[in-house]
Order: sequence, then C-alpha cells, then structure tokens
Amino acid sequence: TDRDNTPCVELIGREARKFIGILRHLDDKAVNSSEPKPSEDKQFGDLLIKQYSSPATLDKKGKVSARYFKFSKKAQGREFTIEHFAGAVRYLTAGFIHKNKDFTPPHLVKLLQSSANSFIAGTLYGSSFSSSSSSSSSSSPKSPRLGAKKGTKTIASRFKKQLASLQ
Repeated sequence: TDRDNTPCVELIGREARKFIGILRHLDDKAVNSSEPKPSEDKQFGDLLIKQYSSPATLDKKGKVSARYFKFSKKAQGREFTIEHFAGAVRYLTAGFIHKNKDFTPPHLVKLLQSSANSFIAGTLYGSSFSSSSSSSSSSSPKSPRLGAKKGTKTIASRFKKQLASLQ
C-alpha cells in the first residue's frame, strides 16, 4: 500500500507558528554562523531533538510529523534518523551547517545564470540567486523570531525553492 509521506515532508520543510521544519533550523544556524564550529553541529542536533521530542510544544500537524524523527540518547545530538517512506535514513550532524552554506563564487553564478539551458539558468541559479550575504534580516510572518539573512542562499533554501516549483 502507498503511505502518505506528507508528515515526513513537513518535518523537513514546513514552517508554521508552532512548528519549524529541519531545513529552516539548518538555514538559521548556517546564516548566523560565519565559520561553523563542530560544537554548533551538535547544538543543531540538540535543537532538533528538543523540538521534535517535546510534543507539548508542537501543533497538531507537528505532532504527527515529529513521529518521523528518531534519535538515540547515546548519540548526544550528533545524529538523528528520519523515517522516510522508503525506510529509516540516519543523518550525522558533523559538518551539517558548513555543508549547507553555498560558497559558489559570484563569477561562476553569473556564468551559470547565462546558460542556454533553462534549468541551469533559471531553476538552479535563477536571477534571485545571490552568493553574497546581506546584513538585513528577513522574517517569516509565521515565525518572526527566526530568519535567514536577506540575499543569503543556502543549499537548504535552494532545495525548498526547487520543491515549491514542482507543486
């Protein structure tokens, strides 16, 4: 039988007043850290564990999504598992924040944007893509306390944009 994967997808990317998905937490950590330290990766894991293991703080949909998030206490925030439709996938937090930063050089972004291939020019590196950071903050009306810096692009934010374009 086909299993509805919506709660798992929401665990990864949903943003609401009482629920922030994994990618949003990752973006917030990445843009607020100039050069991530290994301890920040563990703090990221600890943050996810704290949010998704405390159902009282989550909205109704969030409680359903949180069931797809698993962790081992002995891993101490260094890993977590997501129960995807195809099975359990374990993620190690080491290097997560650093890997999420997009260090694409500006000249390469410009070259890719000028590509004759519309997928490369528009979807991957569309005109709204900028590899540089701006110091002003952007905040979601649903969650004013969190927000990536305006103009900053991370791997997770590009992934969310691509997912949205498929709908």
